[in-house]
Amino acid sequence: MGEQGKVIIVGMDFSEPAIRALELGIHYAQKLEAPIHVVHAYDIPRLPTGNTAEVEKSFTTWLAKNSKEQLDALLDKYKSNDVALFGDMVAGDPATKICETARKYEAQLIIVGTKGHNVAYRALLGSVADRVIRTSQRPVLMVH
Repeated sequence: MGEQGKVIIVGMDFSEPAIRALELGIHYAQKLEAPIHVVHAYDIPRLPTGNTAEVEKSFTTWLAKNSKEQLDALLDKYKSNDVALFGDMVAGDPATKICETARKYEAQLIIVGTKGHNVAYRALLGSVADRVIRTSQRPVLMVH
């Protein structure tokens, strides 16, 4: 898995900025001879339905399966870059899970994509990248 602290975490939501973040992470990982943990966290929304438990279970199953397929395909696509790539798929708040994974592996760097939302959007909802920067104890590189 590489030396402690010689790990790169890439947050992945499958957006173009996240793909660019992975590509930049691969570049750094090649130079540092470091593995990359690609973290995809999916948050399960509360659904306002009468049959909430059954609907949520079905939706969660579908979301986990779909996310795993996307993550596996992404790892397969980039595996030939002489970098050890690992996929970490977790349920929960993406910013929290990215930071927890960085602590778990004592990561040297976190790289996340940013979609460049406008100020009003960020003020109301925030962004995963903004929350990772505010809460991480590791260096964070944002890629647009």
